[in-house]
Amino acid sequence: MLMPVVVMVLSVAMLLLLVMVMLISVVVKLMSVVLMLMSVLLMLMSLVALLMSGKGMLMSVVVMLVSLVVIL
Repeated sequence: MLMPVVVMVLSVAMLLLLVMVMLISVVVKLMSVVLMLMSVLLMLMSLVALLMSGKGMLMSVVVMLVSLVVIL
């Protein structure tokens, strides 16, 4: 009589664990996407600042390359 109840409880616990793991992975993916977007925004802002200050294209290219390396 007890065996089916135990099996049911175990299966429910396993399902809950799977759902938790899926949620955590989704949250991690969202966090990485947000970080990527933030770094892209920083890259664009630094490009705009360099272009406005008139330091030249070389510095903006260097900053772009560095930020791309950081993203990858």
